[in-house]
Amino acid sequence: MHTAPIIDGVQYPLGLEVLAQFSNMGRTPALKVNTFRDVKVIGLHDPIPTFVPPASFVDGLGVVGPGEQPFAAAHVIVGAEYDAFMNKSSRAVIYLRTTYVDTFQPHIQRVTETCCVTRFMGTGIGPDGQQFPRFETMIVGVQNTAT
Repeated sequence: MHTAPIIDGVQYPLGLEVLAQFSNMGRTPALKVNTFRDVKVIGLHDPIPTFVPPASFVDGLGVVGPGEQPFAAAHVIVGAEYDAFMNKSSRAVIYLRTTYVDTFQPHIQRVTETCCVTRFMGTGIGPDGQQFPRFETMIVGVQNTAT
């Protein structure tokens, strides 16, 4: 959680940072890497949205070596969305799509995408007596593929 995050020039009292990252778990570099991430806060019973990368989502220029993760900007849930999420009346749907080519078949674009939902489950007490937030995360929807 963030205390007093500033988003688009507006300071909020609290916020929740959401970070989704691609990891290259293979043994060769991923080439022409491009990653798109989106987060939507929806009601508990709302349908899972379909995510569409913007037209500007084109072949990437990045290289991600084996075992590495590229930089990924975090999304911060703030304001009324934060309040609804922490009051357990909404959930966050997180989508990540990564395109790349491998060194063996550089003419074939690979796509890995995942969609999951996270909701706040309350707080727990650690062995040191400190409170910590508890979240539940599950894979959802049809946008979970790897080619």
